Amino acid sequence: MKNICLFAFFLISINHSYTQLSYFGHIDLPSEIITNAIQIESTPDGGLIIAGNYSNLSYHRNVFLKLDSNNEIAWVINQPNYSHPMGLIPHCFVASDGNYLFNESVPNVNPTIERESKISKFSPDGNLIWEYQHSTNQYNEPCEIIETADEIIMLVYSIENTGTMQITHFSLVKLSLQGDYLGSVVLDTLIPSNLTYPCYSAINTTNDNHILLAGMGELQLPNGVISTVNFINKVNSNGDLVWQYENNPIDDISEMITSLIELPCGDIIGFGSLTTYAPIFNYYATAIRLTETGILINYNNTTDSLSHFWDGAIYNECGYLAIGNNTDDSVMPAISPPYLFGANDNDIKFIEHTFSLPIIASASGKSICKRQNGYYAILISLSFPNQVVFINGAELSTEEFTKKDNQVVVFPNPSNGIFEVSSLSNEPMHISMLDQQGKQVALFELNELSSNNSFDLSEQAPGVYFAHISQGENQWVKKLVVR
Repeated sequence: MKNICLFAFFLISINHSYTQLSYFGHIDLPSEIITNAIQIESTPDGGLIIAGNYSNLSYHRNVFLKLDSNNEIAWVINQPNYSHPMGLIPHCFVASDGNYLFNESVPNVNPTIERESKISKFSPDGNLIWEYQHSTNQYNEPCEIIETADEIIMLVYSIENTGTMQITHFSLVKLSLQGDYLGSVVLDTLIPSNLTYPCYSAINTTNDNHILLAGMGELQLPNGVISTVNFINKVNSNGDLVWQYENNPIDDISEMITSLIELPCGDIIGFGSLTTYAPIFNYYATAIRLTETGILINYNNTTDSLSHFWDGAIYNECGYLAIGNNTDDSVMPAISPPYLFGANDNDIKFIEHTFSLPIIASASGKSICKRQNGYYAILISLSFPNQVVFINGAELSTEEFTKKDNQVVVFPNPSNGIFEVSSLSNEPMHISMLDQQGKQVALFELNELSSNNSFDLSEQAPGVYFAHISQGENQWVKKLVVR
């Protein structure tokens, strides 16, 4: 299909950022094809696949489409029309064999089963290879798709109607690459027992072919306030728990994680938002960073309130880009343009940008991926038309941004145990070095600082350590790899 997408370039400015984006391009997704784009993934042939749906006043349908390497629509798959929009939350995934997976919730002719989860496999040419429909309870809603080892895994949310009450369940439904059902694992027992009304919100795989699951639930604080907190589980394909991270706040806050990735360096990033209620209500886009063993490293909260991250992508070895939206409530009506944030390998912000007009006024960055040509593709939704924005990853160099105001940098990293700490402040510094089990292995106190300060950890065994640094009122946790 030729010339259906109009390509254009715009010059944009960056506010409160350290990296300058010179040019970017975008394409409009035709509104007669898709009205709510949800997920974007890059393909081995340089293209992109997009999952979403189309809605109007009379009917709704799920949509799966492919853009080729020239950003033209190669094909569109329109699933059957539905009379209502329930369950129109499809996802897509590029399988290890180069084919594409697409899942959706579909109605069932059986009156005892309201909806069931359907997963389809398509070739790069858009031809159907196989499809599988899963229903264990009255209502079945598929979440994201992943692949680990030789299994396709779909996270499924279902509702069991016992006659007197409804019980929610979360399961890992496992299929072979050929679409054969291999069984399912119920995840209910892995939810922290102190949480009520829990749910899983994100799933992904790890570098060692395990599974990451993010969820949230309500927790009653000591002061009686109910707060929503997040948790992250690492499990194997049989559903056995490897470790669990749970944040138990003492303040009146709420948290949400909507997407998970593991970086090549092993760090795990959860993207979402943090809501505070005192002294005023605000929610901030946040990225939580854990070690590969589930130990908290840092919360990277943005400086702009009324913002949220919906997705993120790997940047370099241990950095990431996050995409979401940033609401400006000073404008009537409030606008909600897409919002880009980036942290480098030292977990220092190197870009924080709210897209300005003429790109979009009220929208959200829903999904981001890195394509074969080195560009990042950002899916902009909740707007008409939906858009795909392209950013040149080569322009996002972070080498010159090794320090900033009120920040410290630990380097070299990895090191042989001899490392330095660079700070722009000359205030006294306190450094507590912890191993991966949380045991303190060294303590450094400095009353007078120069621009660079050297420390010796070479007597410790090779591995990952965490420098808990305090300087004045500022505190940081920095990961250090000793080889």
